[in-house]
Amino acid sequence: MTSSLSRAHEQHIREILTSACVARDMIPYTEDFAKLKQEFYNRSFRDLSDSEFWTVVVNVAKKGGVRGKTRDSGAPALAEQHQDILEDLIPFPIGQRDRLPYTEAFDRLVKRFNQTTNLDLTHREIWLSILKLAK
Repeated sequence: MTSSLSRAHEQHIREILTSACVARDMIPYTEDFAKLKQEFYNRSFRDLSDSEFWTVVVNVAKKGGVRGKTRDSGAPALAEQHQDILEDLIPFPIGQRDRLPYTEAFDRLVKRFNQTTNLDLTHREIWLSILKLAK
């Protein structure tokens, strides 16, 4: 479905991302994500799943035309052993981490990480921790 977006739809995504107050990577699992997705729907009448919308956002941003913004990760402080566990659970090379949000693979990663570490981190907290690992 996402591959059939028109150039006008892609331009809507660029405009939406440009209007966002945070960097693209900071959007998943926030109210901002839901607002941006709704704004896209309001402009395009395209009803995408969270996964489809995130994939479109990533693809459009990688094509260019979207300026970077400041990142304030707010990631939880993880012990080094927990960081190692998290890194081992990421199913893609770290450079492809932006494909994880809103996927079943990420849901499994969150569940397995929390079970393995006896922590109870949210999808958002684990996403921010993954971003922090990549630095």
